[in-house]
Amino acid sequence: MSISRMMKLSLVSTDSGADDIIQKLTWLRCAHITRTDADYENPDISADAENRRLIYERDAAALNTALMGLRNYREDKTGLFGRPIKATRADLSVEGEKYKSAVGYSADYAALRAREAEITAERTRLRQQIESLKPWENFDVPLDLRGTALTELNLGVLPPSADIDVISAEIASEIDSEFALIPVSREPGGVYVSLITMKDGGLAVADELTRRGFARLEFTSLLSEVGAGDGASNLPSLISVRAKASLDALDDEEESLSDKFKALAAHCREMELAYDAAMTRAAECASEKLVLKTEKTTIVTAWVPYLAVPMVKSALDSDPAVWYTLSDPDEGDNVPVKLLNQPAVKPFESVVGLYSLPAYGSFDPTLIMSIFFFVIFGFMLGDVMYGLVLSVGCLLMLKLLNLSAGVKSLVKLFAICGVSSIICGVLFGSYFGDLPQQLMKNMFGVEIGATYLWFDMIEEPILFLIAAMAIGVLHLFTGMGIKIYMSAKEGRLLEGILDVVPWYIFFVGLGLLGGASALGISSTPGKAVSIAGVVLLILTQGRGEKNPVMKILKGIMSLYDTVSYISDLLSYSRIMALGLASAVIAQVVNLFGTMGGNTVVGWLMFLLIIPLGHIVNLVINLLGTFVHDSRLQYIEFFGKFYQDGGTPFAPAAPVTKYTEITE
Repeated sequence: MSISRMMKLSLVSTDSGADDIIQKLTWLRCAHITRTDADYENPDISADAENRRLIYERDAAALNTALMGLRNYREDKTGLFGRPIKATRADLSVEGEKYKSAVGYSADYAALRAREAEITAERTRLRQQIESLKPWENFDVPLDLRGTALTELNLGVLPPSADIDVISAEIASEIDSEFALIPVSREPGGVYVSLITMKDGGLAVADELTRRGFARLEFTSLLSEVGAGDGASNLPSLISVRAKASLDALDDEEESLSDKFKALAAHCREMELAYDAAMTRAAECASEKLVLKTEKTTIVTAWVPYLAVPMVKSALDSDPAVWYTLSDPDEGDNVPVKLLNQPAVKPFESVVGLYSLPAYGSFDPTLIMSIFFFVIFGFMLGDVMYGLVLSVGCLLMLKLLNLSAGVKSLVKLFAICGVSSIICGVLFGSYFGDLPQQLMKNMFGVEIGATYLWFDMIEEPILFLIAAMAIGVLHLFTGMGIKIYMSAKEGRLLEGILDVVPWYIFFVGLGLLGGASALGISSTPGKAVSIAGVVLLILTQGRGEKNPVMKILKGIMSLYDTVSYISDLLSYSRIMALGLASAVIAQVVNLFGTMGGNTVVGWLMFLLIIPLGHIVNLVINLLGTFVHDSRLQYIEFFGKFYQDGGTPFAPAAPVTKYTEITE
């Protein structure tokens, strides 16, 4: 529930090898490296670090592509259910032969994929050849034959409805030139023909045929592709045979490629180690760009958590080429923020981080916020079975899946909040909504009583609203109380009290008035307390003004903030809205799922509608619950005291996607 104290590390090494210093800090995993402020900069040294970073990132990209592509060829357990490789720092070296071999495997994979693409393109081309030659398979004339000394030969296609005899007779009656229109085949796409004409009259015959839908076909590009010789070797049937043989050869080669992929997949573990090594080295090179380097020295500035100072000292004191100091931040420093919370509370840091981390030196609200988040979550999604599904499902995900740190934190958060849903579900008697009652009534004809310990939220929505508002009052009052604490921490306790306590008195008075009206008792105490609060607000809220009249006017104007507070309080009605929404939808699902009664059709409807309906209801309301619960923290709670703008503490550390460092 606190923000870690940070120490500024200023380090000078007489050795110009910044990569050694950066590697040492990276493997300490506790130094947030920042850009060193100085007028001097050596562009050649910075460019060298950038070039090396690009090289390692290129290697990592190639390795990742290979690993993704080889997943289906692996025999070991990988993917979502794969466990990280146990590795040491030495295993993540980019200097040895293992790294070079792994990068070589990724290059082999890229070459195999390129050949696979070539095979696909070649297969498509050959199939197109075979398809284009299908109408000419019985045409026993070479495709490169263009005629004789006195004749011309043209190949083409007429419309499917064309009558060869009629067309030949019509052209013969119009043109005084010998020709022969010979049908080759009839396909759905047209009538394929060969046209033999005399050279001196061929153009006129071709024009008449064109007017009747004739399209001339050229095979020059096809002959160029197949690389066939002259004469009989260019017969369509022979070209098709050669194309089919080539297809068979490609199929055989593709099968051999599959074996090669399987052989490469045996080296995936080596490539995973190399990937993490490359990404870690790329991150180190990126950090190198932040340091100041000369030909003789390296200067590093970093932030170190106070608790990690002994470890940093132990690592740096052993290096005779290093001189360093550790000091408190100076005024104006942009100090990164590291939150310190217990394991049960730490997942809720992700909620704070989605908004903005608190400013360094301010108040970490994670612990207090986690309590309210937990309670409000249960009220919004209060169902025993939904909570069990959520908690058990998230725990299984944590156990079985290899999740990133950010996703793992959110999954832990939902696992914890599932417990809140279970508790509130018991209080409200919700077990997949009213499934027990509906099941027994509609399927077995047995009425069972209510299962709640507190009240039924659907039957008593006003009581549910009052409970939601009570949570809201406590939430807002807590936020205002934190403001007093923060003022005291800054040495302004009196100001904090004067800013907040009059509002406490005023709202307590309003609460007493409301309670008196509801219970039918005297409202005198409530009026007295409310008036006292108003008077205190008028007297205290304008205290910053020197003019007495302005003091009173500003105090009176502060009463307008009552609208803002009431608006904030009304926002907590969304607790009731979300809670009723999930309960009513569950009730409707149960009604449809059991309306078929104790029949075969009824049980089929039950087995289909109940699981699907409740899964959809859980997913939709889970998202809504998280969003609106977070909103109540960000707007209503944080708005009373929060100082945001903190820079996340991001220490230089090994980048490990596939490995778990064991040293």
